[in-house]
Amino acid sequence: MILSLDIGGSKIAVGLIKKNKVFYFQKIEWQRPLAKQKFLNQIFSLIENYKLKIGNFTAIAVAVAGQVNKNGEVFITRHLLPQETKIKLKAILEKKFNLPVYLDNDANCFILGEVFFGKAKNKKKVIGVTLGSGIGGGIVFDQKIYRGQNGYAAEFGHMIIQPNGIKCSCGKRGCWETYASSQGIRYFYQKLTGQKKSSEEIVQEFRKKKKPAIVTVKIVAIWLALGLANIINILDPEIIILGGGLARFQALISLALKGAKKLLVVSSLRTKILVSLEPEKMTLLGASLLPLIELKNKKNKK
Repeated sequence: MILSLDIGGSKIAVGLIKKNKVFYFQKIEWQRPLAKQKFLNQIFSLIENYKLKIGNFTAIAVAVAGQVNKNGEVFITRHLLPQETKIKLKAILEKKFNLPVYLDNDANCFILGEVFFGKAKNKKKVIGVTLGSGIGGGIVFDQKIYRGQNGYAAEFGHMIIQPNGIKCSCGKRGCWETYASSQGIRYFYQKLTGQKKSSEEIVQEFRKKKKPAIVTVKIVAIWLALGLANIINILDPEIIILGGGLARFQALISLALKGAKKLLVVSSLRTKILVSLEPEKMTLLGASLLPLIELKNKKNKK
């Protein structure tokens, strides 16, 4: 059995994986404000609770919202911690719990789960896009994660779609995630009204047909459509699976999909764009595959 964690921008999901099923699924919100040690302590506490309740898992698999290098270090931007921070998360957890730890980007784990257990099963060219407090991406071609030369491929959220645009948590300006995630919803609503509200409050106002919220959602949908069309135009995948909390906002997704079709360079392209039914569980399942992937990679090198 493997203990899987999904460390996101607004919450941590955790579950025990046995025979490709998720047991004891739990989701908690971050106790903010966060700093590096408080961030680690909350992860420690979750794992310790599971050790007390279950006690017999053999490894820890972690999907994390951040850039992950081959040494198990995570580069976390200001969407989660107050300043950009590099954390040796694999080494820290292995020392703390005396168990093997496997670590990858959360969007990579999400789309792995979908390829092997979800809506992208049996598909060969698959893209995952997670929409939440930021935007994550994963590419799986022929059941293998495409990582690029340095391991940081598919950072779709940080493709520049507006030169000198809104400042992003990464320090650059004009990144897609500042326009098309919950950040974008808050930003455009405040720009229209002068009021600061959470994305959840704005979504509720949209459902009550309040004009500022409706205008905000339409603006964000345009930017979301632009990014999705760019991905299709460049990579021409069979399927794109959307995950993350914002993917459940059906009105936004419907508007974005209609807009994306109009932006395709070849109108006959037939990439399917679907919303995951259980993105958090798919991420946990995808993370649980990391030990097998590492073992397979080692065998291939011999």
